[in-house]
Amino acid sequence: MKKVYLLIIILFVFILKSNTNTFAQCTPNITSTVPGLYPDSFPDATVNQPYNVDITFVFFKDTVVSGIKFQALKVVVNSLNGLPIGMNWVSNKSNNQWDPQTELAGCINISGTPIAPGTYHVVASATITLSSIAGDQAYLDTFDLHVLPASTSNSAFAMTNAVGCAPLSVSFTNGTPGNNIYSWSFGDNTTNSALENPTHDYPNAGTYVVTQSVTPNAVPEYYLTDLTINDVPDNDLTESKSTMDVYFIIYDSSKKIIFQGYDEKNNPSDESYLIRDAVLPQKWTLPNIKLSAETYTLKAWDLDDWDGTLNLDADDELGSITFFGQGPSGSATGYTSNGKGGTLNLDYTIYETSVTTTTTTDTVVVYPAITNASITTIGDTVFCNGNSVVLISSSATGNQWYMNNSAIIGDTAQTLTITDAGAYHVKITSAYGCSAEAAEVNVTVNNNPPTPNFWNENGVLNTSLYGYSLQWYLNGTAISGATTTTLTYTQSGMYSLVATSTAGCTSQSPSIYYNYIEPSSGIKDVVSNLQDLNIYPNPTNGDFTVNFNLNTKEDLELSIENVLGQKLMRESLNNIQGLYSKIYSIKNLPKGIYILSIKENNKACIAQRILLQ
Repeated sequence: MKKVYLLIIILFVFILKSNTNTFAQCTPNITSTVPGLYPDSFPDATVNQPYNVDITFVFFKDTVVSGIKFQALKVVVNSLNGLPIGMNWVSNKSNNQWDPQTELAGCINISGTPIAPGTYHVVASATITLSSIAGDQAYLDTFDLHVLPASTSNSAFAMTNAVGCAPLSVSFTNGTPGNNIYSWSFGDNTTNSALENPTHDYPNAGTYVVTQSVTPNAVPEYYLTDLTINDVPDNDLTESKSTMDVYFIIYDSSKKIIFQGYDEKNNPSDESYLIRDAVLPQKWTLPNIKLSAETYTLKAWDLDDWDGTLNLDADDELGSITFFGQGPSGSATGYTSNGKGGTLNLDYTIYETSVTTTTTTDTVVVYPAITNASITTIGDTVFCNGNSVVLISSSATGNQWYMNNSAIIGDTAQTLTITDAGAYHVKITSAYGCSAEAAEVNVTVNNNPPTPNFWNENGVLNTSLYGYSLQWYLNGTAISGATTTTLTYTQSGMYSLVATSTAGCTSQSPSIYYNYIEPSSGIKDVVSNLQDLNIYPNPTNGDFTVNFNLNTKEDLELSIENVLGQKLMRESLNNIQGLYSKIYSIKNLPKGIYILSIKENNKACIAQRILLQ
């Protein structure tokens, strides 16, 4: 029947790989009339991302199996179990049932938002009806649905698997790669990480604030940005400040000029950094003179420009100060080399370029894991056929039971009653999608012995059952010492036989009534005269025939009693000899066991059980 199942198998492969929470019915896409699935491939789901797929399945109307043509009369999708939390499915038919003879195609919409990553074992159940001859064909299969971890991002970094069940491993990807200094705080009191793209494990449930700090891996730069000359000394005892023309020159530690405030020789017209007549204080904004980690010297001069040449020997020194190139800003006082006329006083500003640390936070959410998945039992896990054991999950909700690693369709309650041998376990899934599987419980079911049967030979009950422990019963009570294959009965009553296996499993025969006659009563003579008693059919629906042969002419009484000894029917048979045959009816009696007795001369002669069905 492989062809019969082909379309259903293809259908469920799709359903199981695509099923998610559904919000709307679909409309079949009938652009293709060839039986199959459209489309025939579909993407994995991703945590916290909406998922929505429509699938169309075009039906086959008939198939040929072993040379016989069968019509496909009905296709029913029964159930899909094991879908991730937040996902479901719906078809374009409210009863999930289609008639391939009148419908070209059907469809299923798969949608929803999964909340936890993982591989989910989804179980599909369907039924296809071929014809009145082939009947309903059941189909059951399991497929995996992959839900990928979510990847979230902010302006500075991305997180993969930032929402999930404990223990949760989260990968962080820095958004500003390069030669930077990184510091990660994961919000759980663990040691910070300096890696550019770290991975961090969260063993416990909670909400964790992750902080990333990024500092450019660069050395600050320093610039002399402005200079204010507050006061200068007299250049000698005869010239006042008001007649001086002040400028300055800056030297590095090797006495190389890095900035010259006035250049009388090469650029005499540029007096941007020249103070005529020493109007003080005077502030200059400098062209951001870049400084190094060394000591600089600034000297002030009084310009003597009567000769039209730059001649420091002719210009008068007004003092010098020193400062370190990497700051800080400050004020300085210097003196002339001859010590005359007072002091040089100035303020200078050194600007340090900032190295800015950028800090960004985001949140990791870890749902609690299921840590107590277990199974308890009511009853023994090793028992005899016909008995059972009850398995109880440690969770009241979110259960899916498995037998031999296959999901048991519909068994999602907290308890499961087991009657068959196998390895059973339960998968528990929380409302957050976290799951855990309990350890397997192995159930062993031992076979019962065959139902014993026995027969009567001249007052001795016999059985052919060997290999088991035997126990004879009279009226429901064990007969002491009666444990062999034969029993000589010495009193009237209901006899039965129980067989017990080495595993302790038992089977019991039906109870049969036997009437005991003392040897002195002449029963042997009576028995020897009444031969070949046969009652048929037995069991009976009400009508049965009694046959026997009587060697001598006798007066007999035939009666029917219930197992309590109550006489329900009696008939006198006078002057009976030879072959006797008659049809009797007990249709008016309740179903059960009855005893037919034949007496001669008011003494019990023979009795036999009749089963009314």
